[in-house]
Amino acid sequence: MLLYIAATNRVVSVVVVVEREEEGKTEQRSVYYLSEVLSSSKQNYLHFQKMTYGVFMAAKLKHYFEEHPMKVVSEAPISDIMGNKDASGRIAKWAIQLSPYVPVYERRDAIKSQALADFLVDWAEMQYKPPEQRLEYWKMHFDGSKLKEGLGAGVVLTSPKGDHLRYVLQMHFRASNNVAEYEALIHGLKVAKEIGVHRIICYGDSDLVVQQCSGDWDAKDANMASYRFHVQKIAGFFEGCEFHHVPRAENEAADALSKLGSSRQEIPPGIALAHLRTPSIKPSPELESIFVPESHVVPMEVDEGNPGTIPAHSRTTPANSGTAPASSGTATPIPEEAMLVDSMDIDVPVFVVREAPSWVKPIKEFLINGTLSVDEKGSRGEPKHTLSSMERCTREVLPVSCKDAWSRKKEKKCSRRFTKESVGTTLHQGRW
Repeated sequence: MLLYIAATNRVVSVVVVVEREEEGKTEQRSVYYLSEVLSSSKQNYLHFQKMTYGVFMAAKLKHYFEEHPMKVVSEAPISDIMGNKDASGRIAKWAIQLSPYVPVYERRDAIKSQALADFLVDWAEMQYKPPEQRLEYWKMHFDGSKLKEGLGAGVVLTSPKGDHLRYVLQMHFRASNNVAEYEALIHGLKVAKEIGVHRIICYGDSDLVVQQCSGDWDAKDANMASYRFHVQKIAGFFEGCEFHHVPRAENEAADALSKLGSSRQEIPPGIALAHLRTPSIKPSPELESIFVPESHVVPMEVDEGNPGTIPAHSRTTPANSGTAPASSGTATPIPEEAMLVDSMDIDVPVFVVREAPSWVKPIKEFLINGTLSVDEKGSRGEPKHTLSSMERCTREVLPVSCKDAWSRKKEKKCSRRFTKESVGTTLHQGRW
């Protein structure tokens, strides 16, 4: 009997063939097929070791090896490998276990039944499929809406475990529905990036947005091209990002959220709301598909006397800042002279500072005029001492150095008088 062996990177197969004389011709008939998909550790064997392992694997067919002389036909020098006295490890182990059968090793010259072994290897290769890595992808459904009240967008993020995050976006500028679709997609990708998503699949019912982001369609409009570039830039932060088109019926959740944003209705609890003052891109001045109202900056009045309170003000958002929270207060027009400032890419709050009264002023008023504030009058009563006319004239006329000397003389005189009065009072009370 003959034993043919074939081996590849992951599969080893053997074929047991019997050779007989039929009608004056030598014919080979297959008897048994045997094939094994190698484990990860066995895949590290050398090619000739895999061929030798095929002989060891065929030894499972003991009844053929014991009843018939077995001739191993292979292109590998298996006889030298198995007969090596210095062999160790697995080769020595296989040689010991095969020694009772005494197979004969012969180099293959003709093809004949070797084609059967090669076929088994090819067949096993096609049947073998490496285990697929289970990658966890987040899902995002986005949609945009345009109504007479304004533009809106809705985003639904779904985690691999089935948790849902819902977002509503209100846009405070005029644009087309395609712009709203792009803004919804950009907002959803930014949120996914911030929460640490690595792989995401984006589903939208806008065929234009999906096909442009996938690269299947070209963007002829300058604004659409800028939006596509912005989306691809954000998508580069993910390990995997795909775009798929779905019918509107499969995008109902995002569609309902987008209509909440465009109709300016009250947002139910559990849904996050974001405001977008300006587009995520710089609109092309040659196109009218996007119109941004002139932004105004309202000065913020800060009272230094009471710095704990800051009046409400309106806030403008730069073109590439994405979303911005809703601001309180109303914007009032500013004269053109006040708007002649250099344009900046960041928000710069404008303050109108009103000088707070100095702490020296009430003391000076008290010393000169004898006036106190309402609080001081209520707690301390009426003033008991004011500066004399001579003292006022001296302080106003004399230089600083002379006034300082005059003040020191005055304080020294008052100190001697205070000490004298204190000593007299103490003696009168009989303490000394």
